[in-house]
Amino acid sequence: MKNWSAPIAENVKTKFDGAVFGESNEASIGVVIRNCEGKVMVALSEKIKKLASVEILELLVARRAISFTLDTGFNNSIFEGDSDMVVISLQGRGMENSQGGHIIKDIQSFVNSLRNYSFSDVVR
Repeated sequence: MKNWSAPIAENVKTKFDGAVFGESNEASIGVVIRNCEGKVMVALSEKIKKLASVEILELLVARRAISFTLDTGFNNSIFEGDSDMVVISLQGRGMENSQGGHIIKDIQSFVNSLRNYSFSDVVR
């Protein structure tokens, strides 16, 4: 299991995750941005309509995390998610031609607005 490690001083870490609520027709988006001291700078929680697949949900959560990071004025971020498949795709190594390919292309256009970024997976 990996322990949280602080980003370098000019970066933040943006952790993102999605959740599906059992029998209801809802899902949620969660985003937390921490500075190099581990302090929460901003956080976001939104309910959305349940989607057909968890992978699409996680891609939409990643897109929301990136737009939230930009909206809050952070330009250097390490994005952390717990879906290996999504993180690998965001690193440019898969899913581009899948059902979520259009979301990945959208995410790539968002990250071009950042000065510095990377994607990594975390263990729940």
